[in-house]
Amino acid sequence: MAATVSRRIAIAGLVLLLAGALVAVGVAASGSEDDRADRPARPATSALATAAEAAPPEPPARRLVLVRCRDGVPASWVRRLRRSDAVEALAEGSRTQWLLRRSATAGGRVVDAAPAGYAFPLDTYVVDPRAYARVTRAAAFRRLRGGRVLLSASSARVRRLERGDRMTLTGGRTVRVAGVVPDGLARDAEVVAAAADVPVAGRRQPAVVVATRDPRAVARAVPDDRLTRVATLDPQATAATGGNSGVGSSPTTTAASHTTQAQS
Repeated sequence: MAATVSRRIAIAGLVLLLAGALVAVGVAASGSEDDRADRPARPATSALATAAEAAPPEPPARRLVLVRCRDGVPASWVRRLRRSDAVEALAEGSRTQWLLRRSATAGGRVVDAAPAGYAFPLDTYVVDPRAYARVTRAAAFRRLRGGRVLLSASSARVRRLERGDRMTLTGGRTVRVAGVVPDGLARDAEVVAAAADVPVAGRRQPAVVVATRDPRAVARAVPDDRLTRVATLDPQATAATGGNSGVGSSPTTTAASHTTQAQS
């Protein structure tokens, strides 16, 4: 009898022990879930963010830099710039002056004509079309060739001319307008002409425009003195806001009405 009671007590104790263990497990599980709920969620790292961190930094922007000197850029500077690793493309440019006798539309209607014996002076920027197209990446310069010119935006507005119109110069020579470009690319000149149309003896103020991603390296490649000017060229600059024009360029805003005595 006593043995039977002892077994029953032992079994009851075992049952109570198992029940306590189950309760403890449940409480621990509940506490763990509560801890997870209270714990702040970790921000999810997106595949895009990971790719952005792994991607190499963006290269510096491609810029146009104008190099000029009071007496013209020497040929030795040009060679030095061509050898520079910072220069992606280079184009030489110079200036001249043409004299406009008459302008007309593609259909032949006269737009403007100077009085007899006089002509309108045209500040003209002279470039090698292919080289300048590589530097500026402007398609209009690929249309530039002998007998065809480009007008700056300000000049086209003042002269009331557009692509296809014609300009008759002193001596009877006629050139056709092949397009219109921003004043900045024309360096505030009225007309952009191909080098083939202008004899070397008639060119002045030689300068250089380079394409680079390191303007400071370009500046270091030429002498640092008061005669040298190295500046970023703004392709979209207008004559009214003051682009990087060449020394001695004439304002296009008054050129339409100004005439000079022409010599045939």
